[in-house]
Amino acid sequence: MKKLLLLLALLMPVCFSSCGSDEKDEPAKESVMLDKDNVSIKVGDEVNIQISGCNPEDCTVYTDDEFVVDPIIYRQKLNVSGLHVGTTSVYVKHHNGNIGRCVVNVEAKTFYLGNPVLDFGLSRDEVLSKMNGTVHLEYESGNFEEEERASGIIFYHNYCFNSSNGKLESVSTSTYSEKYPEALVSLTERYRSMNPQPNKSRVWLEYPGKMVVNLRKKGGNGGYQVCYAPTLDIMDLYWQID
Repeated sequence: MKKLLLLLALLMPVCFSSCGSDEKDEPAKESVMLDKDNVSIKVGDEVNIQISGCNPEDCTVYTDDEFVVDPIIYRQKLNVSGLHVGTTSVYVKHHNGNIGRCVVNVEAKTFYLGNPVLDFGLSRDEVLSKMNGTVHLEYESGNFEEEERASGIIFYHNYCFNSSNGKLESVSTSTYSEKYPEALVSLTERYRSMNPQPNKSRVWLEYPGKMVVNLRKKGGNGGYQVCYAPTLDIMDLYWQID
């Protein structure tokens, strides 16, 4: 019995030493650290974000919205190009599962559309609370027109609400300004050209899965009109595509 106790006493330090050695030998898990967690760029511009804590070649990149930005690993850095106006998150994921995140806000370079409220599904009161201008006209249907002064231009935003649930369903913006070419540039910063075009009398653009937009020159006193709707069917309901 004494010999057995002596043997156990001799083996216990070896066991503890072995267990402790295993913990110390376990390699540290690489992290993903970005030198920016929030950044703003203009449409068409790009930004480089430093990656540390790991080898960037062991990482993949992705974004919540590929319509807004194009992220890649380039020369050991996260390179983000601004494609269209919007805000989204970009992620760098190491193969061990660790993730770094940066919020990217892509801003416009031109402003010839005014600032209509385009959050379809809002109530009338919610739209009123978000407007920059003032109510210019009101209609019995509950629809109304906002007058807004922006970029030295007067815009008239016409808000159309669903007659059943009272939610915002379509918007049009009109102005007497002759800045039609500039308005088209402003639209291409925010949307992409539709293919095919529903008709040739207007320029058609889209934010895939979210919105369709058209631009046309106005007759009479001149100017241009921009119409917005979540789908072509709703666009046709209010603004007659053909």
